[in-house]
Amino acid sequence: RHAKIRRIRIRDMLISMNNTYITDTNRLIRSYMALRGIDQKELAIRLSMHPVSLSARLTGKTPFRANEIVEIAKILNVTPNDLLISNSRNMKNA
Repeated sequence: RHAKIRRIRIRDMLISMNNTYITDTNRLIRSYMALRGIDQKELAIRLSMHPVSLSARLTGKTPFRANEIVEIAKILNVTPNDLLISNSRNMKNA
C-alpha cells in the first residue's frame, strides 16, 4: 500500500514539474514575442502553423516539439536555450 501511495505522489510531482516547465517556456515565448512586436497570428504564419495549433501550444494544452522551439527561437532572435531555461538573465539579454 505504501509503495502505491509513494508512486502516485512521485507521478503527481513529475506532472507538476512538467506543467511548470511548460508554463515557463510559454511565458518566455510570449515575453519575447512582445519584446519583438510579434503577435500570435504573425508567429503562426512564420511557423507555417495554424493559429489554433499555436494557441494550443502557448496555453500548454499541446507540448511544443523540439523543432518548433528551434524555429521560434530563430524568429525571436534568441537561442532555444533562452526559451527553455527560466532565469533572470533571459530577459536582460533580450
